[in-house]
Amino acid sequence: MEWRKWTCPLFFPSIATPYGGVRPAVSAPRTAVTRSLSERIADFQANPQNWQRVSASAEQASARAARGGVSIESVYRNPATGETLHVHDVFKASGSQLPKHPSFRDYGKGL
Repeated sequence: MEWRKWTCPLFFPSIATPYGGVRPAVSAPRTAVTRSLSERIADFQANPQNWQRVSASAEQASARAARGGVSIESVYRNPATGETLHVHDVFKASGSQLPKHPSFRDYGKGL
């Protein structure tokens, strides 16, 4: 019965997905350096040349103060560390930037 140990969930843990598939319960180790959000923001502002924009999306701003303006969400990646940073910026129709922007996040809002 040696073959059973390879199919037994005790030896090879897996998790059923909602779509009927199965994925391993153990993930691969992370290779990216993980610094806090504040450390990544400081690095992004001090060394913008080290970060590359990998994607961006824009839509009409929904903020009352930016009526008629545009909301832009960009994702930047540091190729040396593998870290990512989501930058959200809002501009009024006049072209001026909304206060407290750009804002920085660990995640995207899905614009």
